[in-house]
Amino acid sequence: MTTARTPDPPWAAPLAGAGLALLATLQLADSAFPAGLYAFSHGLETAVQEGHVRTAAELEGFLCAWLGWQVGPGDAVIVAAAHRATASHDLQCLLAIDTRCLATKLPREAREASQKAGRRLLATAVLLAEAPTRPPTGGTSSDGRVTPFPAPTSPAAVLQAYGESVAAGAAPGTHAAAFGAAGAALGLPAGAAILAELHSAATTCLGAGLRLLRVDHQQTQGILRRLAPRLVEIAGAAEHADWQHLRPTAPAAEILQMRHEGAHVRLFMS
Repeated sequence: MTTARTPDPPWAAPLAGAGLALLATLQLADSAFPAGLYAFSHGLETAVQEGHVRTAAELEGFLCAWLGWQVGPGDAVIVAAAHRATASHDLQCLLAIDTRCLATKLPREAREASQKAGRRLLATAVLLAEAPTRPPTGGTSSDGRVTPFPAPTSPAAVLQAYGESVAAGAAPGTHAAAFGAAGAALGLPAGAAILAELHSAATTCLGAGLRLLRVDHQQTQGILRRLAPRLVEIAGAAEHADWQHLRPTAPAAEILQMRHEGAHVRLFMS
């Protein structure tokens, strides 16, 4: 005897779709995601050592300026562009976006940090997206004709092909480009992916502040909450910005990041 299955309530399907996207957003932005972001201070360590940041209020000012002038007009725009390219199955555009992202990072440590975190993110995100195995690509037939690489036909396949390009040294694998591509492959809306990147950047910097300054978790959570409207504003500006005209302009932050390279004692990698 079989029992008829009770039909799902009318709200179940919409909730499931939105719920899956929300869970993917939370997972990608989680500090426990194995990208290694906790190892970077983005110049905050030098700012503390040189006396520019000493209090919770100064930490908030540093974070607001860094997000508004460097992350927002730079990495956030790249996340949006990489998301669009991946969602439209345009691998070549994604590779160009990735290369442009690296070119905007003047300090050596910033470039290295972005690539290390991006490669780690890709290694896990490709598995989570569960892209179908691609057929053998490239090669030369017996009559000398070159077999072209088939174009990816889904966001997950684009992410997989991008990961292969990074592993082969054909793309730098910056964190922002990897984050945007992973977001598209995991079903995040573009706006959610940008906000997740900004939230991740903010919590990384605040986490560094906890280890460098006499501030506590309540203070850093207060900072994060007060900055929420600013993060939404930055995300809105980045979503439709032109990635070919990036304009991250934060010379003070870049100088601090460059000075960090020559510090005698370093707790963080950047």
